[in-house]
Amino acid sequence: MKYKITIAIIILVFYLALQPGCHAPLTDEDRIHSIIEDVQAAATEKDIGTIKEFIADDYHDRKGREIQDIHALLAYYFFRTRNLSVFVKRSEVTVDGERARALVDVLFLNRRQFEKLPDLIPEDLVVYEFDVGFVKRSERWWVIEGTWERMGGH
Repeated sequence: MKYKITIAIIILVFYLALQPGCHAPLTDEDRIHSIIEDVQAAATEKDIGTIKEFIADDYHDRKGREIQDIHALLAYYFFRTRNLSVFVKRSEVTVDGERARALVDVLFLNRRQFEKLPDLIPEDLVVYEFDVGFVKRSERWWVIEGTWERMGGH
């Protein structure tokens, strides 16, 4: 009998912990970190459609790229890299009203088959630093601009 009561209490605790009213509301920083995680997962799956869902139609960066240019870059990179793993090493988000900025270090690993670490060549592993601008519209955050640079000077 004690065993059944213990199990019932554990189930009740988990049930209550999963209820929406038991969690603090998400902050804007939390929402942007969630977008970064979703984009990371979509990039690993080479799911351009999901990534496109986070980019504003009026995206425009300092190099003159617009949303269709970003779609083309993604398609090219995903086509060129057959087995891709994407890892976020660092993400720092700052929010200022309806605008936000995220600095994100992203590691890209081409998962070609290799048997030991020395077989991993430098082209298989690259790290980029992204500086991404967000804008909040109708309670939703959108990527409005971005720059990226390969770390390590290559």
